[in-house]
Amino acid sequence: MPEANRLTIGMMACLADYEAQLISERTKAALAIAKERGTVLGNPRLNEVRNTNTAAANQARAVKSVEYGHNIKEVISEIENEYGELSSRKIADKLNEAGYLTARGKPFSHVAVIRAKAL
Repeated sequence: MPEANRLTIGMMACLADYEAQLISERTKAALAIAKERGTVLGNPRLNEVRNTNTAAANQARAVKSVEYGHNIKEVISEIENEYGELSSRKIADKLNEAGYLTARGKPFSHVAVIRAKAL
């Protein structure tokens, strides 16, 4: 728009701001209506986590994580004793070959090995 000046650009910005406010109001109203109807909003997996996120559950997860970390640290030490000084990638490969999984049930990566060693 070569003929645009401060006035026209300012007016366009004001209109865009007003349109954004209208969109926000309509979206909030639609979400309120959906919530009244009983529609579950958001990611259902996150809602499950939020519902089970009690202090007792957090404490149990923390204890499990610490116990798991100490056990896997011992396994890493055994691998290092058996094969000598290995890179974290090779240790992760050895753990995966032996069938070990992280606390979240995933295969080991070099980063997970580094974090387990730091415990």
